Amino acid sequence: VWLDVGNRANSRVLDHHGGDTEAQSASELVLHQFDRLVQPYISVNKEIILVSHTTPDLDAICAIWLIQKTINGMLTANIGTVVEQIVQIVSENDQGLVQTNQLETCWPIIFRQRLGTEIPRLETDVDRVDLGIHLLEQTLDTLLKGESLADASMRLITAPVESN
Repeated sequence: VWLDVGNRANSRVLDHHGGDTEAQSASELVLHQFDRLVQPYISVNKEIILVSHTTPDLDAICAIWLIQKTINGMLTANIGTVVEQIVQIVSENDQGLVQTNQLETCWPIIFRQRLGTEIPRLETDVDRVDLGIHLLEQTLDTLLKGESLADASMRLITAPVESN
């Protein structure tokens, strides 16, 4: 499954950059088009390989996270509205629409700062995705407790992020 790369949205390719979709991010495509673009191609006997671009960004990492949660049956209706909130901010970030007036409460900025401070250039993209998924899980947990994305941002700030 190709995520945030491939310049189209069709079977096993979920990229909003091709102009053939109104989705604002690959994550939005995964959330709303999984049943059409991915599910029919999943086989019990086949390994699913997720492919993204080099140095995956927030959208690519979120799309990977959503595919994994969906395939593992963890993207249930009771967390759907919270996941929608995450996908919305990921889409806004991917479109350059995120307001950065208060950096410490801007979740996409804190997310990127965490990736930048914790994943040195010599680390692999797998390490980058793993950290990103961990941050998404922390964010999901915070939102499921009824807190906001601004609260999640504050919880993700570390000393290296604060010093940047």
